Amino acid sequence: MNNNLKEELQMAFDAPKPHGKEAFIREIRKRYTYVYTDRWSMLSSQIGYIRKSVWLLSLGVLVFVIFGIIGKYNEMLYITAALTPFISGVAVLESVRSRLYEMEEMEAATVYSLRGILFARITLIGISHLILLFALTMALGSISGKGYLVTGSYITIPYLMSSVVGMEVERTAYGRSHSYVCVAVAVIVSMLVIFTAFGAWNRFVMEYPEWCVMAAVVLFLVNLNEYRKLYNWEKYAWNL
Repeated sequence: MNNNLKEELQMAFDAPKPHGKEAFIREIRKRYTYVYTDRWSMLSSQIGYIRKSVWLLSLGVLVFVIFGIIGKYNEMLYITAALTPFISGVAVLESVRSRLYEMEEMEAATVYSLRGILFARITLIGISHLILLFALTMALGSISGKGYLVTGSYITIPYLMSSVVGMEVERTAYGRSHSYVCVAVAVIVSMLVIFTAFGAWNRFVMEYPEWCVMAAVVLFLVNLNEYRKLYNWEKYAWNL
C-alpha cells in the first residue's frame, strides 16, 4: 500500500473534530469546582471508614483491665500482655482491607490516592493504640510493682512483635492471598506470652528491666520501618 492511499484512507475515516469542546469544558469547570483538601481533612474523612471492631476491641480491652484492677485480680499485667497482640493483629488486618475486599483499583481512582488512604488509616489507628497503651500503662503501673516504664514495655513488646511479624507475613505470597494470617500471628504471640509469663520472660523482666525497655524501643523503631515499607508498597500517585 503506497503512501498516497494511506493518506486518503486516513482522511476518509478520520474522526470529525468535536463541536463546542471548549464550551463544554468551561461548563464542567463551573459545575465541579475543585476543593482543596489538606492532610487533616483526609484524616478526618477516614475515621468513619475504619471498622467499628477496631475501636470496640481497643475499648473492650481497656474496660476489661479497669474492671480487673477494681477486682484486684493479681494477674492483670500478664493477661493484658497476652491481649495486646490481638489489638495489633486487627490493626494490620485493617491496613490491608482494600486488598482483602479487592477495592484497591476503586480507591486508587478517588480524590485521595490509595497511599493517602492507607496513610490516614494507619495514622488514626496508630494514634488510638498509643493512647490505649499509655492508658493501660498508667492503670497497671501502680499495681504491678515493676514501675510504669517496665510495665509499659512489658505490655507493648507483644503488641509490637505481633505487628512486625504480621506485616512481614502479609508481604509474602501466602499472606497476600490469606489476609487473616495476621490474626493467626497474634494468637501465636499471645500463647507465647501466656507460656512464658511465669517463667523465662518474667525472670528476664525482673532481673534485666533495662533490657526490657530497650527491647520495646528497638521493636518500636522496627515497627515504624515496617509501616513505612507498607506505605511505600503502594506506588499510586495522588489523583488531584
